[in-house]
Amino acid sequence: MNRIGSCRVHADQNRFIVMDSTADPHADMPEWTQEATGRGFVANDRVIHVRTLSRMQEHWVDMFQADTPLNSAADRGFSTDLEITSGRLLIRDSANPPATAFEVNLPAGRYAVHILTRNIGGGGQPEGEPDPREGRDLTDDDLKYGPGIERYQITLVRQD
Repeated sequence: MNRIGSCRVHADQNRFIVMDSTADPHADMPEWTQEATGRGFVANDRVIHVRTLSRMQEHWVDMFQADTPLNSAADRGFSTDLEITSGRLLIRDSANPPATAFEVNLPAGRYAVHILTRNIGGGGQPEGEPDPREGRDLTDDDLKYGPGIERYQITLVRQD
């Protein structure tokens, strides 16, 4: 297993995107049906839209490349295939330009993408407790280690 990156991601409209850098993130995407919403994603060959449930818009993503998917506790998990033709994988929100995306260089090819979610629907402190982050911007450490923050683990397994 090889960690290939970590980043914060803004989940505009309760979703973020995992995609080949040259793909159009909105072209030929399946509809967000009730079934798709329940499983937490829609995808085509080169783009995955990941649904978030937190009332917060900032999330933390850890990315790995491995020979097999990582097995660890998660609130939700799914797998789908992704074609990376450009050699660059982007993690980005659905509204801002690609310049704000996190980029990972990978060999071009087909990958099985396994996404695990922890603290799904988390939004900060437990009900009734004051949030020490209130009124300030979240730091990367807040997102990585803070209680109740929705976190994502993405593992890419080369298929060809």
